[in-house]
Amino acid sequence: MSRLQSSLMLAILGLTAAASGLFAQSSTGTITGTVTDSSGAVVPAAAITITNKATALARTASADESGSFSAAALGAGEYEVKAEKQGFKTALRDATVQAGGSTSVNIALSVGAASEVVTIEAATAQINYESNAVQGVIDRAAVQDLPLNGRSFMQLAVLEPGVQIASGSTAQFNALFTVSVLGAGNRTAFTVDGGNISDSIDTGGGSTSMNLSQDVIQEFQLSSVNFDLATPISIGGAINIVTRSGANDFHGS
Repeated sequence: MSRLQSSLMLAILGLTAAASGLFAQSSTGTITGTVTDSSGAVVPAAAITITNKATALARTASADESGSFSAAALGAGEYEVKAEKQGFKTALRDATVQAGGSTSVNIALSVGAASEVVTIEAATAQINYESNAVQGVIDRAAVQDLPLNGRSFMQLAVLEPGVQIASGSTAQFNALFTVSVLGAGNRTAFTVDGGNISDSIDTGGGSTSMNLSQDVIQEFQLSSVNFDLATPISIGGAINIVTRSGANDFHGS
């Protein structure tokens, strides 16, 4: 293989990896935080354990010299964050992770034995003032409890401002609704975990014949103005469905 061919191969692999990263951003979130003591001074090298409540899958981290820690690529859901440090009581704090968002989990440790456990008020995802790539997020609780007209997941879009639902084509299976975002008409892109399910694959917008049960939806995301690089350029709005992951408990409907 020539040097030119090798360079082209590496470039293609790099672009593929970058594209995969773009799609992954739409279905995971991040937990960040700082560990301090009761006086507000940072506590370095504290042991952090982040556990998914549904699956019991745990991620470990360690606070750095400034007391900060971070865990990226976490699936949307409910987590328990535990902080441990010798000479301090163990602290527990629940946290909600939303896809595409960052949840701040700051933990203050109290002096005492590590066998003593202190539970802190739960933390939720914060509003992102720097980027509005995902303007609307409808979480699992709302998706599960709301009735949908025609059992179409696209009806969830009407919960966001500037969105209209119009009748689609009765001749096309499952395409009974179209979604218009900010007056853009039938130019909405539909993705599932970042993968395109729009009928008009060439433009990335239009409608979709794929219908999804409420049981498989973890989050319903809608973007109306600014979009990430994974979104087709010729659309007026973007809807992404984050699917649910499995859990350790038996449940169904």
